[in-house]
Amino acid sequence: MIMTFEEDLDYYQANEKAFMKEYPNMFILIKDKTVHGSFSNFQDAHKKALELFGIEDVLIVQMIEQKPLNFLSSVA
Repeated sequence: MIMTFEEDLDYYQANEKAFMKEYPNMFILIKDKTVHGSFSNFQDAHKKALELFGIEDVLIVQMIEQKPLNFLSSVA
C-alpha cells in the first residue's frame, strides 16, 4: 500500500524516540512507513532514494537532538 508524505511524516513523528536510539547521528530514509536505510550523510540517503523510488516524495531525516526546521518532500 502506498502511503502519502503526510502519513510517512506522522509515522516518523510517532517513532522519533525509537529512531533516535536506533540511528543516532544518522540520516534515515522513510517511504511507505518503512525505514529503507540509514546513512552517514544526506547525499548517500538521497542517492538511495533516487535508486529505490525515482522522483517520488520520501522523507529523509537526520537523527540529531536539535532538528532543522525544514523537511524535503521530494528527492528531485
